[in-house]
Amino acid sequence: RAAGRVALAFADASERAALEERRPFAEQGLPLWKKREKLDAFLAQTAAEGAAESPFDNTQYLRVAVAIRDGNGLMVSALGVSLPRQQIAGKTSASSVAKSLKETAGRLDAVGGHEVPVRGVLEKQSFSRGP
Repeated sequence: RAAGRVALAFADASERAALEERRPFAEQGLPLWKKREKLDAFLAQTAAEGAAESPFDNTQYLRVAVAIRDGNGLMVSALGVSLPRQQIAGKTSASSVAKSLKETAGRLDAVGGHEVPVRGVLEKQSFSRGP
C-alpha cells in the first residue's frame, strides 16, 4: 500500500522501531523486498519526492500516495489512490497522478485538513505487505 509506505518514509526512528517490533522485517518485509537496503532506498526516494508509487503488483492497478504536511512541514497524513490500469491506459501516468495528489495535498496543508494521523496509518498498514 502506497500510503503506508509514504507514512513509513516520514516516520521518525522511534515509530520505525515500534513498527519493526510488531512486524519484523525478516518475517514480513524480506519476502517482498529481498534486502533491507532495497526498502531503505525506496523510503529515502519517497521522502525526497514526497510521493510513492507501489512497486509491487502494479500491472493491474496504479497505486500512488503523497504526504500531507502540517505548518511545520511534518507529515500528518497520507493521501492515496488506487486506479485500475485498464481504465486509465493511455489517459494518465503515475507522475501526473502524483502531481495531482501533491496539489490536492497542498490545498489540504493550507487549510490544516488531515484525517488519518501517521501513527494510524503505520498501525493499520505494514511496510511489507503487497498492494
